[in-house]
Amino acid sequence: MLDRIFHDHRVIERLRASFLGSSLDDLSVHLAERGYSTTVMQQYACAGGHFAHWLESRRIPLATIQEGTIELFVQRHLPNCRCAVPQGGAAHQIHAALGHLLTVLHAHQRIPPECVAEKGPIDAVIDVFNTHLLQARGITIGTGREYSRVVRKLLQAKYGIGGVDLRLLTAIDLMDFVANQPQRCKQNITCAVRSFVRFLQLQGFCNAQLLSAVPRVPFRKLSQLPKYLTARQLDHLLQSFNRRTAIGRRNYAMALCLAYLGLRAGEVAQLSIDDIDWRAGTLCIPKGKTRRASILPLPAKVGQALVSYLRAGRPKTFDRRVFVRHLTPKGAAIDGGVVRNAIRRAFEQSGMNVPSRGTHVLRHTAGTLMVQRGASLKEIADVLRHRNINTTAIYAKVDMPTLASVSMPWPEVRL
Repeated sequence: MLDRIFHDHRVIERLRASFLGSSLDDLSVHLAERGYSTTVMQQYACAGGHFAHWLESRRIPLATIQEGTIELFVQRHLPNCRCAVPQGGAAHQIHAALGHLLTVLHAHQRIPPECVAEKGPIDAVIDVFNTHLLQARGITIGTGREYSRVVRKLLQAKYGIGGVDLRLLTAIDLMDFVANQPQRCKQNITCAVRSFVRFLQLQGFCNAQLLSAVPRVPFRKLSQLPKYLTARQLDHLLQSFNRRTAIGRRNYAMALCLAYLGLRAGEVAQLSIDDIDWRAGTLCIPKGKTRRASILPLPAKVGQALVSYLRAGRPKTFDRRVFVRHLTPKGAAIDGGVVRNAIRRAFEQSGMNVPSRGTHVLRHTAGTLMVQRGASLKEIADVLRHRNINTTAIYAKVDMPTLASVSMPWPEVRL
């Protein structure tokens, strides 16, 4: 593979004669399969050659190479490097290249798998707690990860790196921990801590009185109006996507899924080709927060955007996800972060001054437009897949015609 990316046979011979030898050929194949450009492949191969030169000069056996070896090379060697071989780019680029090289060495069994670090007492508690959240409470993976992160901080503050005796957790510990957290995060933190205390109750480590020690943060769920776009603002946002490019067609289709179907960013990223029934004109949303699959009608405008992207934009890939990466690694599935970044860039390009520029404003827009067009709260709850109808009740505040019909006349004051 090195023959295809380098034209200078001397470079090819030097790389193949290095300490890593054929592994650099395998690295080039690994990168080519993931859609990396020739320039990047050249740079990463040179970085691998530089690393091989350092390993040989230090007489480091191939079998002992681990992530720590790469960190030592990048942090200790590169700042004081005097090697005659090409470096292979900046430090962060070399680090990325050697990460791929390590993956290749593991895949071809040229180095043994790294030993998994032994879990400590806190890790064992977190594992059991997270399993409880996912299996008994039905919490989503993302929420479980966030709750576990908060509880880990709580346990580290109480026990440090020593043993963990959950019976020693006191009300003072809980109150001090919550009080020392940033105000903007306290709502989520108290939810995580209260969930953990309930878990301790079920396990018999505490009584019900400990739960009352967790401070409550005032939160009025329906106190604010939902942030949404008007029909004109939505049209202006959609026009900001450059549909002459493949990425523009992808981002446009993702925006329509958010604004017309009310999907969440993660649901858009997880959407599979197999979820679309073109004949019936429906879309299946896999299990999410509601813990059950949902079937939604596929609007013609959304369907046309999806077809346009699938036929003339989506890279060739074996992945069944509808929306995939167009940059390296090309054809790989995207995550919710790609969806959120695409919408933020669209808002910036549109130049609109709106109260929110995230993906959730489009979900609120879908609910608001439905209620303004006469949909009932039950119908909106079904489309948005709310578990509780009270969550949908916030859209009643933007139903101005209905609100006007039930409002009482305001008496005038005469002086």
